[in-house]
Amino acid sequence: MYFCRKNNFSPVGTTLIIACFLIISLLISCAPRVKKPLPSIPYPQPVYRIQPGDVLDIKFFYNPELNEKIPVRPDGLVSLHLAHEVIAADRTPAELTDTLMKMYRTEFKQVKITVIVRSFSSQKIYVTGAVQKSTEIILQGKLTVLQAVALAGGFQNSARIDTVVVIRRVSDSQPQVIHLNLEKVIDGTDTNQDILLSPMDVIYVQKKMKGR
Repeated sequence: MYFCRKNNFSPVGTTLIIACFLIISLLISCAPRVKKPLPSIPYPQPVYRIQPGDVLDIKFFYNPELNEKIPVRPDGLVSLHLAHEVIAADRTPAELTDTLMKMYRTEFKQVKITVIVRSFSSQKIYVTGAVQKSTEIILQGKLTVLQAVALAGGFQNSARIDTVVVIRRVSDSQPQVIHLNLEKVIDGTDTNQDILLSPMDVIYVQKKMKGR
């Protein structure tokens, strides 16, 4: 497992955490819920979509002279030989491959292309709510919810560890809200509640109501 903690938030990261905190209650109330969390091993991860800043290897099986290693520009485009500007952002590597295959078939009789994401720009998750410090974490390997909370300094005394929320961005639909009971993870009765995280997940630890 490889991951690191970013102690000083970037302006963009800080803004994202504040925005997530402000809209968290709205998302919990309106987003579709997952009543029973899926097992953490194996856990079905959303298909990765290319982001600005990612570095792509584009390989041509029959025309290796066209092979390129290129970054995705801030506007989401990549510039290629013969194809000029192509939208890469928000597409999966398979979708971009299909697009390029169609474009290059007008130039060559035989076309076989592979798109590989060599480095990632947006592998981050956010932890906020009743933790010691709202935290932005750079995700560089497998990381579970409980591990992410630990990187945020652990739970506050006021935390409801039986009601932890993960808000996950799902393409072309509303955010998915996953309710987890980490108390069962800590006491060992249901470790499947400690699910693996995906890029851009937001973990929100709720506070206990007064008098409880």
